[in-house]
Amino acid sequence: MNSPKDENGLIIFDGRRLTRRQFLETAAALGLTLTGAGFLAGCSSSSSTTTVASAPVTTGGVATTAAIKQGGSLKVGLGGGSEADSLDAHLVGTLPSLHAQYVLYSQLAQLDPDSKIRLGLAESIEPNATGDEWTIRLKQGLEFHNGKTVGADDVIFSLQRILDPNTHAAAAPFLALVDPNGMTKVDELTVRVKMLEPFALFVEAVGDAGAQCIVPVGYDPNNPVGTGPFKYKSFTPGQQMAFERFPNYYAGPAHLDELLFIGIPDDSARVNALLSGQVDVISQIPYAQIPVVEQNSSCKILEAEGSFTLPITMRVDTPPFDDVRVRQAIRLCMDREQAIKVALSGHGTKANDLYSPFDPDFDSSLVRNQDLEQAKALLKEAGKENLTVELVTAPIAAGAVEMCLALAADAAKAGITINVKQVDLGTFYGENYLQWPFSVDWWNGQLFMTMTTVATASGAVFNETHFDDPEFNALFLEARVEPDATKRGVIIRDMQKILFDRGGYLIPFFPNTVDAYRTNVAGIGLDMTGVGLGKGRWATVYFV
Repeated sequence: MNSPKDENGLIIFDGRRLTRRQFLETAAALGLTLTGAGFLAGCSSSSSTTTVASAPVTTGGVATTAAIKQGGSLKVGLGGGSEADSLDAHLVGTLPSLHAQYVLYSQLAQLDPDSKIRLGLAESIEPNATGDEWTIRLKQGLEFHNGKTVGADDVIFSLQRILDPNTHAAAAPFLALVDPNGMTKVDELTVRVKMLEPFALFVEAVGDAGAQCIVPVGYDPNNPVGTGPFKYKSFTPGQQMAFERFPNYYAGPAHLDELLFIGIPDDSARVNALLSGQVDVISQIPYAQIPVVEQNSSCKILEAEGSFTLPITMRVDTPPFDDVRVRQAIRLCMDREQAIKVALSGHGTKANDLYSPFDPDFDSSLVRNQDLEQAKALLKEAGKENLTVELVTAPIAAGAVEMCLALAADAAKAGITINVKQVDLGTFYGENYLQWPFSVDWWNGQLFMTMTTVATASGAVFNETHFDDPEFNALFLEARVEPDATKRGVIIRDMQKILFDRGGYLIPFFPNTVDAYRTNVAGIGLDMTGVGLGKGRWATVYFV
């Protein structure tokens, strides 16, 4: 299945032109924001400890009895910034742009750092009996940065702006079942939204993928106004974003007076900026640099098991990967524990070729371990003994190249020759992107149905494995309309079994999320989704 593109190389989906960067929650120009596996790593003293957890905290993982200091200006060094930086509420272009969204805007619902959907600006989001109509009720007293009260008209305007093909909105594909002309204002706080067909996952659609922010009618991205904990102060693309505290933030005002995002694309420069105190928090250093900075007593590391996915992709419609026995054989070659050591310096957890590990319906009983004899038997059965293939990779995320080299070494033990071809980012994301027969990619942590919508369902805009399984597709459509969560969970687990048995992903591990900050900073929570930095919950951060 080929995703159609326009003359500029933008992927066309349902009439909309989208880049991958606009589509994923932590994307960045040519993947450059992922030089630390999409994560932040940093410093801790020999007397401090690295905290690994599977649930968010609000104190930066540091036990402290120090009082919260109200005020102050926090400087955050972020990787991946460029001239592509944007403050648009509905576009995601770089990591600084993503965090700007968390700062400036709010959503009706949101995927929290613990990978659970919770209501945000909405007091309730409820379906009718058939699931083809949903009613959104806003909380009372919500206020935009310009003093305007948030109302039903703003919700309609925001959803229609997302669905407008000219916006190129990141969330548009997730809302593809929403009728853009079927939104009705019931009263000042209530909107009724019609679906093109029954859609049981509307709450996930407005909360999981990101960039579904609510903005005022007449919104101007050049003078951004939202409802977030900080309001716009100044912006220089690729250099700095400045925000000031919004005292009327609906969830309670932030502790800080000012928040500065400073673009520092070079890894070493970013680390040095933290060590020298030029910035208070940093993002994205390679895992190999963690020991280098752990010696500094002025910094701490916060680490969480994540759901960031770094798959090796096999096109199921292209030889030799069109034979499921070949796909299974290659999966069985991988020594996953060793790959974690080699590619992530040990900072990750074993995966079994399935995504969305923190989804409530994730089937952890499906386990795949290295089995070279079984791999050889499958290849012999398929008539593919002494197989030679080319695996295209690029430094799209920390560990991506090393992961491919580890697979090649393992596969050689089963008689498979994998020639690893490393290309530059421009080539990787060029005309062959999504068309490579054997390659890699990355995905931010998302719930299973959200990820499936864009990655593995029939017609999925980023179906890099070209998976198009009739049974899987039928189950996907069934799950999408099933209102009963328990019944939907059974369907989802059946879908996972199909992906496990005959999908095109080899997912050996989930990299950890690692954040770094100076010891006079607290309130940065853990994040399980792979965004890092508490998934942008900057309102809870303070100085001690």
